[in-house]
Amino acid sequence: AIEPGRFDAHLNLALVLWSMKDFLRARTFFENLLAMGAEIAVANQYLGHICEESGDFTGALHHYEAAYRHDPHSEQALSSLVSVMQAQGNLGDAEIYCKKLVDSFPENSAYLRLLAGLRFELGREDLAVRTLSQAQVEPIETRLYASVRVLQFSDLISRENFEAIRVARVQSHKTL
Repeated sequence: AIEPGRFDAHLNLALVLWSMKDFLRARTFFENLLAMGAEIAVANQYLGHICEESGDFTGALHHYEAAYRHDPHSEQALSSLVSVMQAQGNLGDAEIYCKKLVDSFPENSAYLRLLAGLRFELGREDLAVRTLSQAQVEPIETRLYASVRVLQFSDLISRENFEAIRVARVQSHKTL
């Protein structure tokens, strides 16, 4: 077991070092938390970020999965899993976790746009269009262009597909 005062001191110091962008020393403190028996999502989450920033996607995935196992309702853990799986090219699993994000946090339309982008990349354009048409965004044109740019799928979406998305969005708003 870990002493509460020691645990809090390590966690606070790790977070301070993280905020100062001293990732090497922050990593040491987060790892110490785990070594002291603290199976906490926050330490794994930050270690995942540190690994991801350094390009160690395997390490990042390991820590994000541990954070998710500890707290399967964590929005941060789920979104981090999607991010690293997407970076690794593991789009099928990224889609599964992104769907969990959409189901768990339906008020966040950014997750619907992300899910649509993943489905485009997986070659399921019809499903992607239907997914994107569910997102509540205003104004339509502005947010569609922003969604495409943010998700970096502009090179994957043909003009015809983009027009189909726009038409589906307009039609879905007319039926509300």
